[in-house]
Amino acid sequence: LKFCKIIEAAVVEVVLLCVTTNITAHSRYVCEVKVNFITTDFEVTNKRVFLLGDHSVGKTTLSGVLIKDLSDDGYGRSRMGLFNHVHEIKCGHTSSLAYHLIGFSKNGDLLNDKNCATKEDICARAQTTFTLIDSCGSHKYIDTTLNGLTCHYPHIIFLLINIHHPISHIDFLKISLSWDSQTIILLTHCDLSNDEEIFDSFIIIRDAIREFSTKTAKLVTSSIELSEFQDQIENLEMVPVIPISNVTQKNIDLVHQFLKNFTMSSTSHSSSLLESRAEFIINDFYHVPGTGMVVSGILLCGTMKENDDVYFGPINQKFYQFQVLSLKRFNLPCKILYPGQFATVAVNTLQTFKNKLKRGSYLLSCGNPELRASFLAVIKCKYSLVASLTGSIGLLYIGNFQTSAVINHVSLTENVDDIQDITVSLLIS
Repeated sequence: LKFCKIIEAAVVEVVLLCVTTNITAHSRYVCEVKVNFITTDFEVTNKRVFLLGDHSVGKTTLSGVLIKDLSDDGYGRSRMGLFNHVHEIKCGHTSSLAYHLIGFSKNGDLLNDKNCATKEDICARAQTTFTLIDSCGSHKYIDTTLNGLTCHYPHIIFLLINIHHPISHIDFLKISLSWDSQTIILLTHCDLSNDEEIFDSFIIIRDAIREFSTKTAKLVTSSIELSEFQDQIENLEMVPVIPISNVTQKNIDLVHQFLKNFTMSSTSHSSSLLESRAEFIINDFYHVPGTGMVVSGILLCGTMKENDDVYFGPINQKFYQFQVLSLKRFNLPCKILYPGQFATVAVNTLQTFKNKLKRGSYLLSCGNPELRASFLAVIKCKYSLVASLTGSIGLLYIGNFQTSAVINHVSLTENVDDIQDITVSLLIS
């Protein structure tokens, strides 16, 4: 078919239906043709960027500025069209996670323009893409924000702080620094502040970080300072603080520079992750007519290909075998998934377990995993913050799964005198 050649697809199935009418005695036929895009090696590098911060700090506005390359007017012009629900437009506060794609070409040019109107167009021309995950700022939806952090495994966390009220963002500061990801602090509304006020806010943030973390903050206001920091990008103990403005686009070029330079890091996958058994965590699931049940999530380790046998569960502490029908990333077919990649997976006959599907389930390449009710968790913080937590009850987040947990034991794994860098081992059941 000419149509298939144009869109680079192949005919998969042809169904001929006979249509009878009372008007004519001749039989008439309708041909239903199913086509699929030809699977290619889709290897566009993608990094996940999580936007974290209190409400009214400009997370959604920053998303609009970055992906549209359009300055805000101070009344939310750049964020229009980025909300998921009508009530979010009316009140101006995000109550759900929103996903936006930003792409860069080989030359480092931003591809989010009129020539790349869709995600497919961006992926077709981009060398590297970033998924901006806009989160909720209100404490009313803090569970949604924490679930988004734990189930998306972000490579970068953009922590947005209002430059006029830095002390009110301490809770989000603690959350961001507890993650094993590169944290970037963005001071918003700096167009309404002078250099002295910016430095005073930085001092408050720097002192707050020293109180509960082993990390240190550094004020970055120029391209040279940012380049010096990114030369040591492997050092997650350094937290850059960049003052920005969505209205004047002050230092927005530094944010773009950071993203472009971050793509230059090694994209190869470690042999240990590739050789491990496949573990695909399910973040969401859909029923697609003509395809069946489709799940979306992230491949944590191992590899996954079409026609692979996978095991879904746990359902009543058991895993059930299925087969992978197809794989897609950004609505484009791909042959194989690698660790850390976000994708959708179509699995045969999974609709039989439709009522038992839930977020936090897994697709595994091994059918007999070891299930545990307790485990050891190693965290890195100051000992004085966790020494008195033995016996306390907390909320445990693992991927998309959350439950209450009791801390049975806390012990040091390093010298207690080294108060700047202490690793604490917790037994949680």
